[in-house]
Amino acid sequence: MRNVKPVYSTASGKWAGEANVTLWRGDAGPRGEWHYWATLTGRTRPGDAVWLDVWPPGGGPWHRCGPFPVARDGQKVASPMAVWRDFTLVKACARHNDSSACGRDKGAMVD
Repeated sequence: MRNVKPVYSTASGKWAGEANVTLWRGDAGPRGEWHYWATLTGRTRPGDAVWLDVWPPGGGPWHRCGPFPVARDGQKVASPMAVWRDFTLVKACARHNDSSACGRDKGAMVD
């Protein structure tokens, strides 16, 4: 994986100081395709989870990849990677302390 960088993070959002949902992007594959994935980090606990929502080409509805649950306190969890050609929008979402939140929709080809 090359050129890995966060697209956005919710570090100062709903769970500031507790948990952080990040949408990541990296360049991988023989054709240099962008891959996106979501992570949940911080003071996680069992019951928390992360997932990646994707909007397919040609229209919705949103498709959820996950959720991927936290098994132990403080565990970092990640969704599988999605290849940009398979969707037009993407957002990172999570559940923490029995409430859910998503980052903003992100066009797959725009940063």
